[in-house]
Amino acid sequence: MTFDALDFYDGAPSTIFAPGRIVRVPAGIKDKPALLALLSDALSFPEHFGNNWDAFRECINDLDWLRDTQVTLVHEDVPLEPNERDARMYLDLLCEAIVEIERKVPLSAWFAESSRPQIQWLAR
Repeated sequence: MTFDALDFYDGAPSTIFAPGRIVRVPAGIKDKPALLALLSDALSFPEHFGNNWDAFRECINDLDWLRDTQVTLVHEDVPLEPNERDARMYLDLLCEAIVEIERKVPLSAWFAESSRPQIQWLAR
């Protein structure tokens, strides 16, 4: 497993500027329901969003309902730690969505440089 599609930033998360919608994912999100609720709200997922990984995959790979030219997710840390399985699943689904060729709304995901070792560990 590799998470090469992810980007890293030095300094404060507020230094990331991009066209379109920027979604800030704060530090300390430890459970899947909290993360999915934040992303569902910030990305205006459809009302039928099922709050599970399959529904997240479907929505994050689409985003056609957004009028934005691009979506950038800026993470202060790696969400869902210490749940290794969920953290790995989240990163995997993000990478899958970022490299999706037929996207109408480009997606990028940024993490603090200090998160790089943790992400590399999860990629093992």
